[in-house]
Amino acid sequence: MKKLTTLALAALMLAPATSFADSYEKVVTSGSELKTALNALGSGIAGETYTIICDWDATKVENVGKIKPTLTAGTLHLKSNQTDFEKMPQVVLAFEWAADAEGKKEAGQNLSVIIENLNIHGTGSYLMDHRRAMFADLIALRNCNIHGQARSILRFDGDKH
Repeated sequence: MKKLTTLALAALMLAPATSFADSYEKVVTSGSELKTALNALGSGIAGETYTIICDWDATKVENVGKIKPTLTAGTLHLKSNQTDFEKMPQVVLAFEWAADAEGKKEAGQNLSVIIENLNIHGTGSYLMDHRRAMFADLIALRNCNIHGQARSILRFDGDKH
């Protein structure tokens, strides 16, 4: 019984950490690590920045596929430290926002997404799907090479909301 109680307490202490984490910076070296890091973001906290640095060989194309993050507050900064197009990591990625959240009244309270220094191969016809109620203060692409099947950066279906 003592082991079960200890295990339950540990789970309760760790559960909030995945939903509400302080700002952090992680380095990922593969597409599977990137997918795990993106899926573990949780809902985020306004004012916090979650930086994920992609660091793998630019000749490899890492396939992450469609990600359905639940982040509704804070800033996701997905980047590499390479600035030369030939050296930037290549990733197959699309965001299909899974969160349905109410918009905040003040700027800086909603989600922000910054993607920087990546070679992005779109999956499907878009990079970011905005069909759900995703309220964003900022969506920025800095020094990115977007190619492949991505016909649009942001997809919006106004009939749903």
